[in-house]
Amino acid sequence: MRQFILLTTVVPSINSYLPEGSTRYAVNETNNITFQCTATGVPPPDIQWYRGSDILNSSSDSRVIIRNEIMNEQNGALAYVSKKLILTNTSISDAGCYSCNATNSAINGETSAEFELLIQSKNLCLIC
Repeated sequence: MRQFILLTTVVPSINSYLPEGSTRYAVNETNNITFQCTATGVPPPDIQWYRGSDILNSSSDSRVIIRNEIMNEQNGALAYVSKKLILTNTSISDAGCYSCNATNSAINGETSAEFELLIQSKNLCLIC
């Protein structure tokens, strides 16, 4: 009797990133903001946060916190993975383009979601 193993891969899909509703977010200077990126795929996708083309990680800046939040995989079924990006004590220099990137080993196994972060200065209104 022969046994076959069928390996299935599913390209990652970003289901959501929070806060939802826009591709532009504004926060007051010195406040905190949290983004959450949730992706699905087989094998489980790896989520990486970027600012422009720079990879963000907790060791790059003490005000940047990256947290794995959810990983749900059952017997090779579609995996749900979530990773939070928390920016604390924001400053004008934090303004810019951010993205979450989900990758896995599936053919063409990469997708991303991008957004812009605007910082409102206490001394100057950047969005009026």
